[in-house]
Amino acid sequence: MDVFQLVIEDDGLFWPSSAVIFVNGRRLYDLAREAASEPDEAWVAPPPGVVLPPSRQLLGGDDVWEDPRESFFADGRVAVGACGCSFPGCDSLLVKIEVSDNDVVWHDFRRHNRPSVTYAGLGPFRFERQAYEAALRAAAAVAE
Repeated sequence: MDVFQLVIEDDGLFWPSSAVIFVNGRRLYDLAREAASEPDEAWVAPPPGVVLPPSRQLLGGDDVWEDPRESFFADGRVAVGACGCSFPGCDSLLVKIEVSDNDVVWHDFRRHNRPSVTYAGLGPFRFERQAYEAALRAAAAVAE
């Protein structure tokens, strides 16, 4: 199983803090940059309110980063990083998240506005659901 972690960083770039995603001890954005078929973005991490409970964005729910009222992206994908302007509708790193009783699987990474960029070798990532949800709760406790 892969290991999921969210680290709340007080970067102050676009919002007071960001929820930076780590997979197996490495920043997801570094993994994406290494796997990208073309030069990739320096991705901006989401604000905590987008991905932490009660949001379901990282638990198979709709994307709420661009518009909290309705999902912005097709095919059930959600944004896990935005381009340097911080608006995922401009460009974003998207992923499909499937949740079962025991696992959470991230697969099929894509760019929102550059479909020519592929991410062969990035995922799928399979997380044990209890540990994954515990990581979300731990990050939420730090973000409060």
